[in-house]
Amino acid sequence: MLSNSQDADDILQETNTYILTHLDKFDRGSNFKAWAFQIAYFRVKSHIRDRQRRNHVDLSDALVEKISHAAATYFNGDDERLSHLHRCIQKLGTKERLLLRLQYMENASLTELAKTTMQKPNSIHKAMSRIRQSLRFCIEKQHSQQPA
Repeated sequence: MLSNSQDADDILQETNTYILTHLDKFDRGSNFKAWAFQIAYFRVKSHIRDRQRRNHVDLSDALVEKISHAAATYFNGDDERLSHLHRCIQKLGTKERLLLRLQYMENASLTELAKTTMQKPNSIHKAMSRIRQSLRFCIEKQHSQQPA
């Protein structure tokens, strides 16, 4: 829904962080995916509004809504991806799992991660991007290997 992949990664991190810190607001028994997509949708809309205030041209609300609906339709029924994610995280190295835990469970910023690991924030950002990409590929591989 965004034209810049770095912005998309940032929104994804913000969305995941929000979901993890606000799980108590999720109504058990309702559709988790719909709730998560709704959070991401509003984060994207907010980001676009902020960019438009700074005179950047981005996607229209109508197009964002259309893409959001298409994404929700595409991922509908893929709850098994969560179990794939769990297995894929277990395949990561200790350092990668630590970065994920600090980023998503403890809400650590890139700057805090950099201090903790004694690396530059840009290095941490690249490492997190590689981890997310690795997880995405692993999940897709497991999903494609499932019997139809």
